[in-house]
Amino acid sequence: KENEFYIKFYTHASLEITCGNDTIFTDPWFDGPAFGRGWWPLYKIPNYSYERLSKASIIYISHFHSDHLSFYTLNKLFKINPEVHFVMAKLKQPIWRGGVGGNIQDIGFKNLHIIELGTWYNLSDDTRLMILPDGMYDILDTCLLVEYKGYKIMNFVDCCMPNNRILPNDLEIILSDFAGG
Repeated sequence: KENEFYIKFYTHASLEITCGNDTIFTDPWFDGPAFGRGWWPLYKIPNYSYERLSKASIIYISHFHSDHLSFYTLNKLFKINPEVHFVMAKLKQPIWRGGVGGNIQDIGFKNLHIIELGTWYNLSDDTRLMILPDGMYDILDTCLLVEYKGYKIMNFVDCCMPNNRILPNDLEIILSDFAGG
């Protein structure tokens, strides 16, 4: 159906994946610097970006680097909707703790869903997601597999070796990384 499924790019690794009534945002970095003021978002975001982010079914955070776990963005988001839900992988170095900027719970967010790598997380009857490791940096980085009505989309994010190079055979869309360290 028209507008039933689409992917919208915002900036850097920030995507909005709409699957019917479910909306997944990835690594929202809309404002502020990353890496000690060394990086800034390349593209200006649309005026409606925070409103859409605040209504997401789930926000996926791939890893704790400040260009993926942006405390500037999350502090603004908290003022709009402190009840938003996040999903992150259970890693040896917890993503939610963040790096230099603190952690998500310090902002006040409570709806953190920490899931095991390689397990499905159901958003609805039609939409589910799975977080997979980076085969090279499995304690740090993750990638995302989304399935909607049997169609699969994989977002490599920053993974150098997504899921140890074991990918589903039936992917419809691959969102690949653009720089490999």
